[in-house]
Amino acid sequence: MSTVRFYLPDTNVFSIYAKGENRGLSARVEKMRKRLILSSIALAEMEYGWQKSPVVTRRIARQRQFVESMEPWKFDGACARAYGLIKNILWHRLRDARPSGERDMMIAAHALACDAVLVTHNIREFECIPGLEVEDWEKSEDRGK
Repeated sequence: MSTVRFYLPDTNVFSIYAKGENRGLSARVEKMRKRLILSSIALAEMEYGWQKSPVVTRRIARQRQFVESMEPWKFDGACARAYGLIKNILWHRLRDARPSGERDMMIAAHALACDAVLVTHNIREFECIPGLEVEDWEKSEDRGK
């Protein structure tokens, strides 16, 4: 009996999807739509981007429409504990191999706490995190398919 896997997209996945330039990624997002988790951290990053833009572009409108159909998952106590562990391990022990920022570590913690696969194009940012499963749905072989 197989268990259903859930996928937590990094903010960049929502941006690429909304641009509509990578048909392979878009098809996979649509296929997995019911198994996607919207992290409240990714939503916060998108909200920031939307609010700083002087106009609502086609990409922003498409991105908003897509995420409005999803219920954001809260960054809760389990996420906070996973974040503390990640930061302790990576920040203090692996100074040269760690996510570039706090939000990346929070998104990784959210994926770990939800036992979800993190979907991102920034594989190198996350591959150093123990126990985190990462997939890139934007791979070049997916472009234009």
